[in-house]
Amino acid sequence: MQAGRTVFSLALAAAALGVRPGPTQAQSNAKQYAVSTDKAMSAARTVLARQGFEVVRTAGDSAAQVIYYRRRDRGHGNGHGSLQRLVIRRVNRHVVFEEVNAAVRLDMEYELKL
Repeated sequence: MQAGRTVFSLALAAAALGVRPGPTQAQSNAKQYAVSTDKAMSAARTVLARQGFEVVRTAGDSAAQVIYYRRRDRGHGNGHGSLQRLVIRRVNRHVVFEEVNAAVRLDMEYELKL
């Protein structure tokens, strides 16, 4: 019973001080860049080609562009990789990349900082 009182008193003290849990970083792993959508599309295509992916198609409108890509056939009877997607969304004056794996995201960060 003593442990319950301790937890309750700590929670009450935290509430009195105004301590609230903040937003977590895991809500979105999207990065924002102050570049045009055309530059972002060009950088994405360059990075995907450099890393051995082929762009299957692009779709979207002014709000969001979607690039569908997959791993190129590297011989040895493996065939093409599974279809993946990358979303480029315009937020205010920034471009946000969503649903992108870590290796491609890091290479795109380098490409856009040049």
